[in-house]
Amino acid sequence: MGFLGLGTPKWRHRNLTVRQAAVARLQSYDGHILVQVALNDADPGLRVQAAAKLTAEADLRRLLAASDTKVVAIARERLGGVMLRIARDGKLADGAAVLRAKIDM
Repeated sequence: MGFLGLGTPKWRHRNLTVRQAAVARLQSYDGHILVQVALNDADPGLRVQAAAKLTAEADLRRLLAASDTKVVAIARERLGGVMLRIARDGKLADGAAVLRAKIDM
């Protein structure tokens, strides 16, 4: 923490309203910060707000260990979306074709 709170990131501010505004300004590429807020903030609503902004698979997997059931539910739902994107992009289909070819051998 900086001198008299100066230099402290707004997402770590003592005032909930300031933290909420800071998290609202964060983007999905700020995943490392959003994960910290989702796992550690004292306010359950802010934890949910941060979790809902995450999109990276690795960040969402980290949330599966959260003690907050709402955060875990959001991570599971969003990971389902990630898996659908992978399937839609054909990566799983390619893997299935490889497995079928190995079985036919």
